[in-house]
Amino acid sequence: MEEPQKTEQHQKSENRSWRTISTDKYIIAGIITALIFFLGLALGLILEDARYGLVQQVNQDQEVRYLSLQLQYLFLTTFQNEDSCPVLTATLQETITDLSSSLNDVISFEESKKGSDKRKTTVERRYLLDNLRYWLLARESKQKCSMDIVPILYFYTEECADCAAQGTILTYYKNLFDDKLLVFPINLDLVQKEPMAKVIRSQYNVTAFPTLVIDTAKHEGVVDKEEIKEIICSSLREAPQCQS
Repeated sequence: MEEPQKTEQHQKSENRSWRTISTDKYIIAGIITALIFFLGLALGLILEDARYGLVQQVNQDQEVRYLSLQLQYLFLTTFQNEDSCPVLTATLQETITDLSSSLNDVISFEESKKGSDKRKTTVERRYLLDNLRYWLLARESKQKCSMDIVPILYFYTEECADCAAQGTILTYYKNLFDDKLLVFPINLDLVQKEPMAKVIRSQYNVTAFPTLVIDTAKHEGVVDKEEIKEIICSSLREAPQCQS
């Protein structure tokens, strides 16, 4: 009679041990899950700070370069020193190339995120403002120093169905003409967020998309590949690309 009693007690002890082990497993699993969550959150915050640290660094670099260009142009205007034009030309083209590559990378990285936030809008506004001020300086420098360049303002919106095709054509000719062609994309989705977007849209009465301002002439709708080449070549003095 004692053996069955021991067996029953042993069974109860095993059941209690199993429940304890199971509970411990759930607790450990919960702790691990929480650690993974918080580690992921911390990593996300670190990457976020690193990304916007990059944005801030790019903005600071562009600010210094632009101030240098402004001072060079002021020097030319003040002393009427045409000999300095080649220096200004080289610096302007180098800086605009850097603007295009660096800030486009930042914008592309930001657009890969889902949703929108204030910092993304700030980056987009800054990119628009940088494009506008370099465009203004390129126009003035072309007049002052007879720079052999073609500046293009490219107005677009994210919802524009034909803008992708226009962008592809512009990219083709930018690669073909290199630093002789300066393209400045202007995102008019920002008209409610950035006053200068509204100002430049009003200046050229932009009502259709895409719209290009090539030198000083406005072209509404998609400008096809052959027409753009003719316009560019008619504005350049020396362009071997126009001979083919």
